[in-house]
Amino acid sequence: MGVGINTVTPGTALDVNGAITNRETAVAVAGNAATVPANVSQIRLTGAATATVTITAPAAPNAGQRLVVFNNTTGGFGAALNGVTIPNGKALEYVYSNSGWRSTDGGSVGAAAVNIYTADGTLAGNRLVTQGANTLAFTGSQTNAFSVDGSTLSVDAANDRLGIGTTTPDTKLTVSTPDNSFGLNHTNGTVNLKTFIGGGVASVGTTTANDLRLMTNNSQKVTVTSVGNVGIGTVSPTAQLQTTGNMILGTANSTNGAAGYSTLSRDNTTGEVRVMSSSTGNTFAFNYLTYQINNVDLDWISDFNTNIPISQYTLAIIGSSFDIGAAGLNSNFGTFAPLNVYAFQSGGTWRLSADYRNAGTSNGANGNWTIYVLVINNSIIKPLSTVTVNLGGTTIGSAGMPAGL
Repeated sequence: MGVGINTVTPGTALDVNGAITNRETAVAVAGNAATVPANVSQIRLTGAATATVTITAPAAPNAGQRLVVFNNTTGGFGAALNGVTIPNGKALEYVYSNSGWRSTDGGSVGAAAVNIYTADGTLAGNRLVTQGANTLAFTGSQTNAFSVDGSTLSVDAANDRLGIGTTTPDTKLTVSTPDNSFGLNHTNGTVNLKTFIGGGVASVGTTTANDLRLMTNNSQKVTVTSVGNVGIGTVSPTAQLQTTGNMILGTANSTNGAAGYSTLSRDNTTGEVRVMSSSTGNTFAFNYLTYQINNVDLDWISDFNTNIPISQYTLAIIGSSFDIGAAGLNSNFGTFAPLNVYAFQSGGTWRLSADYRNAGTSNGANGNWTIYVLVINNSIIKPLSTVTVNLGGTTIGSAGMPAGL
């Protein structure tokens, strides 16, 4: 037996000859979610959506109940019920079967939801993920498991490595750049600490006018200032190299004055160590020199100008000899006076004087002097005051320790 509406010959339990109207119920979206009321056959989603709307529908009292959902939200997002998405501006029919709502799409299976897990896509606009107290993690097991724009950023999940500029990192962090390029930059907006590779050279340091300091054991040990001074044990070196501790130098055989070697001296006031030199470029502390002065007036040299500047050198006579060949010496008084050879200063240079006091040569012959001197660099000379002692007519005396030694 069947019931017929607008027909006297029903062919099924309920036979309607004409259109059937299911009243539509408006359901507002809140927080990108919507709940279908019980015992309705058609709903219209309203309101604004900022992401895909999640639809929750109650179980139907009987299998076979139908539900039509029209996605009329603003924002352009789809609405999903039981894993099937209703595109924005579209309607989709569901039937309750096997304890769940199944899409029919007018008799066909509805389209599955499209997301990053099922298909590629194009981001239509800016998106913001608000994690709140939740975490976001990716699990991978392949090289280049996660990447951004090719080699801009690459995560090697197989070896726990991160590559920047490369998809094949070989360390925990590998930064690959073209030649003559900076790599890392650590900055606070004022100071820039960078790495650079170019021309076969690797560099690390500041690109701003700031000092670079090396630390060990959480303490600053070496400083390179912005003007190029290096300090060991000090953060404010005033010379190209300054150390506050001891320095160990290796040993070497004596150079015997060979070319290519220099002598160092220390300024006891500033502590600076410098290469000794003169205006002519001489860098040796001690210089040995022989003066052969020929055809002098008898045996007398009163003022021989060596032209060695007293501002740079100290001249010390270490020996001398006088030669007149086969002739002999002649004293005006019949005895010989002492040999008197010395160096003195005059006109900014060192001068030599040599003489046998109150003596002459046989037959008035002119003689030859050989004078041996040390020329000492003033950088290792400390001038002291004259020591004056009165022996009171005796032959024995004593002086105090000279001041400055």
